Amino acid sequence: LDYNRDGSKMSEQKEEKTDWLYHGLEASYVALNAADLILTYQGLERGAEEGNPVMKGVIHNKALTALIKTGATGFVLYAGRKIKEENETAAYLLLTAMNLFYSGVVYNNYRANLKLDLK
Repeated sequence: LDYNRDGSKMSEQKEEKTDWLYHGLEASYVALNAADLILTYQGLERGAEEGNPVMKGVIHNKALTALIKTGATGFVLYAGRKIKEENETAAYLLLTAMNLFYSGVVYNNYRANLKLDLK
């Protein structure tokens, strides 16, 4: 048998593996939220209007909008990790759904900015 430095048997220690796929979903979720914020402000600066009724009242305050966006993104990531402790499949579904949703949001913002360029 092989032993670790602390004298325990190697087979007794729980091996923790990094879940790169889940971390990738988290990273892409953060990137999509950042892209949403950037593209939103690019559009607003060129005459577009905010389409999200929840954010319409605060969108012109960049600091508050960034705070809300960061808090909401962080909450989803935190909730996902808590869910993952109990139900890994549900956590994957949550982040996959959120990534798909924000992919659509970013695509919509990108298209809106392109239309503004063509005017």
